[in-house]
Amino acid sequence: MSAHGRSRRRGRGQTLTEFALILPVFLIMTVAVVDGARVYMAQIALTNGVREATLFAVRGNYNAWCRSPADAGDSLVPVPVPCPTGASASNYSSDPNNLAFRIAVELDGMNPSRVVMDPPKCGTGTAAPSSSCAAVTSPTYVSVHATYRFDFLTPGITSLWGNSVTLQATSTGAVQ
Repeated sequence: MSAHGRSRRRGRGQTLTEFALILPVFLIMTVAVVDGARVYMAQIALTNGVREATLFAVRGNYNAWCRSPADAGDSLVPVPVPCPTGASASNYSSDPNNLAFRIAVELDGMNPSRVVMDPPKCGTGTAAPSSSCAAVTSPTYVSVHATYRFDFLTPGITSLWGNSVTLQATSTGAVQ
């Protein structure tokens, strides 16, 4: 066999070795880009959900937070957003007449049970609403806030940021 033929075979082996070394790095980078896109999509969906809930709240529906946990009826959303801490029977309303439903509708492809919705805040001045809506008789502004726990797929990202990151969204609107 000629020297040229042996050189080509060694070149193929070198190429295969280089490919085997670079493939894991390339795959992790690809999954990291996909994770970044998923985080971006989740943040947009959460923000849209909170904005929809705020649009519903500013029409005077700021006391209808969620569906009663004891309600066994059919839900329009397979997994509803859980009721916020402090919700009572006076804050329950059937789907779709509550804030939690409005958030859950926007969470396409996400797990609504990972959303933590805070009770809406109301206020009468131009400052950010900070009081419970039950404590304000005629609010002029209402604010809705929610967080979402997002889990990563990429092993390298989990070592840097942990297994999950918390996304947040807040929206404030003038009561009509």
